[in-house]
Amino acid sequence: MDNVPNSHSDYLSESTRGSGKKNFFFFAGFFLLIVVLGAASYSLVSWYRDPYRVAMNNQEKVRKAYEEDVYGGKTPQETLNLFIDALRKDDLELASKYFALDDNLSRGEWKEALIEQKDQGRLDELIMLLSKAESGDNKNEDFAKSYHNFVVYGKNGELEADINFEFNPIAKIWKLYDL
Repeated sequence: MDNVPNSHSDYLSESTRGSGKKNFFFFAGFFLLIVVLGAASYSLVSWYRDPYRVAMNNQEKVRKAYEEDVYGGKTPQETLNLFIDALRKDDLELASKYFALDDNLSRGEWKEALIEQKDQGRLDELIMLLSKAESGDNKNEDFAKSYHNFVVYGKNGELEADINFEFNPIAKIWKLYDL
């Protein structure tokens, strides 16, 4: 009976001898795991949000979108003619593809505007207006390499339409920029 603890506190101290080291290593290991996971998460988030990496990724997306954009002509006049032909065929999807990509790499707003013109019965009016377009003042040679405009003047000499084009230097085609 010498091995029997004398009191309840003696019993607890006997049964927990050695478990102190186990608890220490368990909590130390758990704490170390939390620190390592936190550092790894911070590094991953920092890498993901790195402004330079994000900018390069966005630049690559834009370059790829411009490269894959094949709808347009070798000249602004050719693009205008293709656009008018698509409108005459009532192919608004194709017609919208002759517009330059917006900041979101989309042409959705132009497609919606063309659909609205059709719904209002004004598509023929738009075609007639565009068919009267003449090359505008494109005298600045440096500017003319990247931008071109066509104009339509009314009977009174008032400007009825200013149709702007920009050159896609990657795909080497002209795109409608603004109507």
